[in-house]
Amino acid sequence: MKLSWKHIIGGIALLLALILALVPTREATISLDALAQNIETGRILIEPADLAAWLIEGRNDFVVVDVRAPEEFEKGHISTALNIPSRDIVAQKKIEQLINPDKMILVCGQGEADAAQTVLILKSTGYDAYVIRAGYTGWVSSVLNPKQPEQFKSQEQILQWKKTEVMAAHLRGDKVVEAPAPQVKPLIPTFKAVKKQKSGDQGC
Repeated sequence: MKLSWKHIIGGIALLLALILALVPTREATISLDALAQNIETGRILIEPADLAAWLIEGRNDFVVVDVRAPEEFEKGHISTALNIPSRDIVAQKKIEQLINPDKMILVCGQGEADAAQTVLILKSTGYDAYVIRAGYTGWVSSVLNPKQPEQFKSQEQILQWKKTEVMAAHLRGDKVVEAPAPQVKPLIPTFKAVKKQKSGDQGC
């Protein structure tokens, strides 16, 4: 049975209480009920495509934290991501030394559940943290290896796909050769040519 976000939150509520009691390093700024509502309504999720655009733009107001095990991180990870396993975050290790508290923290897990648990801990201790939707699996499938639509219905869709392709190549580290933007040919009515008869061939 798939657990809801409320079940996940409820399962680690005691752990959060213990962490806050033992390591009150930062002021708690959000309640568990409010956090559960934010998660279920999607307000705590960051879309992989949005993150890709931010990386290409060079935004520096956030940091990506990958909470997977080091061996999984070495197999592949989001560029610029810091590998801080969940167990180290629970123990309050490395976070304060590596992350500016004024920056957003975008948490990447294998999926969403493991990242959500880490976000709960970070938010309860005062950090502005969010879950990357679908985790690293979603990043690979939707950003690095996007699936081309079977057909394009408009010029806008073609241009959006070209943009997606260039973005994916850039983030994979491929050599990007910018192709000219495709054009949609206007519909021009065609007429059948009629051979003009010579005046001498015409009848009376």
